[in-house]
Amino acid sequence: MIFEPFSLFLDEGKNLLIEELGKEHMTYFSILSLIASSKTTRSEMESILGRPVGGYLERLETEYSLIERVRPILSKPNGRTLK
Repeated sequence: MIFEPFSLFLDEGKNLLIEELGKEHMTYFSILSLIASSKTTRSEMESILGRPVGGYLERLETEYSLIERVRPILSKPNGRTLK
């Protein structure tokens, strides 16, 4: 019943995110959508959205734990190379 096309539970996650993210929720949803479509570099996101996304990415990672930064195995700890 939870996964039926018209289940009330399908919108619950989205509604909780909208409530938590506030008035900027559309920007967060756009960023998450880009990540889901393999646009994972900051420069790609900024060129598509036409605005800086650094603060949004940081909050999605640290405050909301919705994304995680993944570094290549041999990269330097403070290096700029991300995957």
